[in-house]
Amino acid sequence: MQSIAVIGAGMAGITLARALSEKARVTVFEKSRGPGGRMSARRMDDYRLDHGAQFFTVRSAGFQRLVEELVAAGIVGEWQGKVVTLDSQRQSFKREWFEPHYVGIPAMNTPLRSLAKNLTVHYQHTITALQQKDSKWTLKDAEANSHGCFDWVVCTPPAPQVLTLLPEIFEPFQAVQDVVYSPCFALWLTTPSPVDLNFSAAVVRNSPIAWIAEQGRKQGTTPTRSLLVHSDNEWARSHLEGDLEGVGKEMLLALGNFIELPEPEKCQVELHRWRFARVESTAEQEFILDAEQKLAACGDWCLGSRVEDAFLSANKLAERLQTLI
Repeated sequence: MQSIAVIGAGMAGITLARALSEKARVTVFEKSRGPGGRMSARRMDDYRLDHGAQFFTVRSAGFQRLVEELVAAGIVGEWQGKVVTLDSQRQSFKREWFEPHYVGIPAMNTPLRSLAKNLTVHYQHTITALQQKDSKWTLKDAEANSHGCFDWVVCTPPAPQVLTLLPEIFEPFQAVQDVVYSPCFALWLTTPSPVDLNFSAAVVRNSPIAWIAEQGRKQGTTPTRSLLVHSDNEWARSHLEGDLEGVGKEMLLALGNFIELPEPEKCQVELHRWRFARVESTAEQEFILDAEQKLAACGDWCLGSRVEDAFLSANKLAERLQTLI
């Protein structure tokens, strides 16, 4: 059996590893403490916070089968919460969705934790370089440790991070360079007393913020003490290198235009900068492959910006690799 290194334990990396695990020795390397990528979740006090992707949809038969399995296992559920649109210049209104929206239970990364159980995954391993010798690949991490040797290496992080790993001799290098992202700030806060919202989540228009979600599973309208706020993408672009404390204050000020926070000076606040939050321009192909170098890449950025795009890209690459290994 050939050996394959997969860099990244988001939806693409875990999907690829599972699809190839019976035909190759697959090892996954992930820089964080657990799987997730943009489906990651954090903890603040006793709360789980989905600070990246807030939900996902299903539009393909293959992804539908996986989601049905996860729903049956009780780790994915359809989001039934009330969603509204808030606009600083117009009257707010309830938002109608015309397809099911799903969330992980109790957090967005829960399904990936389950899917990764039987895989070999090395967490807190930040891979910084690839080295080739005698047609084999060795991985170097941030601690100057070596991992390998591997017959194949597949990169699944955001495209700009993939570029830092792939050598310039990688044949379809330009396709990865063409991918364009917009950034986002994620602000999450806990309040000293519950905030009584009349919605589970809100899309926000004409504001520095673009999304507000209560984090009590995002399913009900009961008072909550935990909120997640995403910034507007273009606003984030203009503030990307700004002082995080100042960014947080501006986002809280914008939030205050829509929600009355109890004792805002006592709120516990944290902020995360997503440099690669939304794919604006894709690679326009299902996956990236250099069969001669035995290097490949996949991810949502190949096809779009949705969770399902990561799944589809990884599955298509797995089908191709199964004919080569």
